[in-house]
Amino acid sequence: MKSKNTFNLASDVIHLVTWFGNPILRTPGEEIPIEQIREDHIQALANRLIYTIKEIQTRIGLGRGLAAPQIGESKRMFVILVNDRYEVMINPRITDYSMARNSYPEICLSCFPLAANVIRPSSIRLQYYDLSGHFQIISVNSMLARVIQHESDHLDGILFTDRAEHNTIEMVFDLKAFKENAQLRELNTTGGINAQADDGHAQ
Repeated sequence: MKSKNTFNLASDVIHLVTWFGNPILRTPGEEIPIEQIREDHIQALANRLIYTIKEIQTRIGLGRGLAAPQIGESKRMFVILVNDRYEVMINPRITDYSMARNSYPEICLSCFPLAANVIRPSSIRLQYYDLSGHFQIISVNSMLARVIQHESDHLDGILFTDRAEHNTIEMVFDLKAFKENAQLRELNTTGGINAQADDGHAQ
């Protein structure tokens, strides 16, 4: 059986996410009152995010994170995949960024099958509330830091194409080849790069 190209894959999930051009993707999300986190409507939104990213992963094998605006809700919440489990982060705020930077060809579910190289800080510190309403502080690096920054941008109405390196936005036709060739490149202080292979993709 012939594998699907990315346009066929996009047609499998087009009804699940908000697409590039929808104004909600350019609208900063609303803070969620802490006292509402455990209420049914907020829990339901979190469950929708988890269900949607699971469905997308099942259909096209893509997705490490998904933000509420991507399912039509202008709220400051996203879900990310961490070590095979789904973590919902509410009112996330990045408080520290490393000086070190890396580059990676990102894909966004709301702009699929566009891709672009994006330079981001290699490490971050994040504050957020979990689904139980508990305040959390974590420090992360590498690909997880990148995914969190990508999803945090969605909550501020920023798309990865806004941060793309010059002349790197492209249409991906062969997703398998794209993923096999994707590399997380750490930028060093002399201006060169060190390549580190990665088997996935941001978002």
